[in-house]
Formats: sequence, C-alpha cells, structure tokens
Amino acid sequence: MHGYIIIGKIRKPFGINGFTFVEPLTFSIDRFYDLRECFLGLNENFLVPVSIESIEFKGEKLTLKFKNLNTRTDIEKFVNHYIFIEEKDSIKLPEGKYFFYQLIGLSVFDEHGTRLGIVKNILELPAQSVLVIDHSGKEVLVPNIKEFVHSVDLEKKEIVLNLIEGLFD
Repeated sequence: MHGYIIIGKIRKPFGINGFTFVEPLTFSIDRFYDLRECFLGLNENFLVPVSIESIEFKGEKLTLKFKNLNTRTDIEKFVNHYIFIEEKDSIKLPEGKYFFYQLIGLSVFDEHGTRLGIVKNILELPAQSVLVIDHSGKEVLVPNIKEFVHSVDLEKKEIVLNLIEGLFD
C-alpha cells in the first residue's frame, strides 16, 4: 500500500463551474502550483484519483478546479474531503524540519534514555507547535522547540527531550 499525506481540505464550491475553495494543510502553499495529480477522500482507504485543471486565488483564498468535476453539484460531493498526495511526491523540508505526521507515533525518551511515552498528536498554536505525549494514560504537552526537543530520529522512531523539573510528574 502507498503512503499518502494530506495537503488540503475541500471547503465549499465557488461558482457553478466546479471550482472549490481549498484550505491548505501544507508547509508551503506554493506546492499547489506544481501539483497535477492528487486524490480526494475522507481517509486514505477510499481515495478518488483526480487531475487539477486550474489553480486560482480569490483574494487570499485558494480555489482549485479538477478535471471532470464541471458543476457545482459535482464538487459538492467532495466538500470536507481531504486532498491527498503520495508520500513520494511530498516536498523536501530543510534539514531538522519534519512533517507533523512523521512525529506522531514516535517514542519519547528523556536524555538518560528513560521512556516517557508516545507522541499522540501535535497542536498548532500561534507561538509554536506542541507535542501531545501519552505518558501512562495522561496527556503531557511539550513545546516543539529546540529548548525542549533535543533530537528527532525518524529511523529509530524516537524523540529525545530535554526535561524540565516537574514536566512529567
């Protein structure tokens, strides 16, 4: 099975000719300009392959037109569906940067090798992203910044934290 990642969400139709507003869920909105093929679906188990016919901005809002979805009714069927791409087609991030989906499920350790839990989710907050770590059934929130995150090793599937006193008590 292929690996897929979400890069956007269909929000609502725009006009009567099959255009739709899209909420970008990607590191770079520019990636839509190079995109020709993608998939639509509620999850990666049921995907519909589509081709992008047109990309436009209406003010600050992104609109897409998919080939063979030519009416408002055609695109309404996909409202609240996600736009997926194959993982192999994802953009390359700078060294030391990671997609959120890559961090979810990683084991978390302190600097002494003590296992603290697993990354369950990531919250995007205005100041920074926050790791939601399942620590013995309790959620612990840790800012995803270099002062707390010592290292990330995707091959070992682990994150090492610089702990502050009381964080995991």
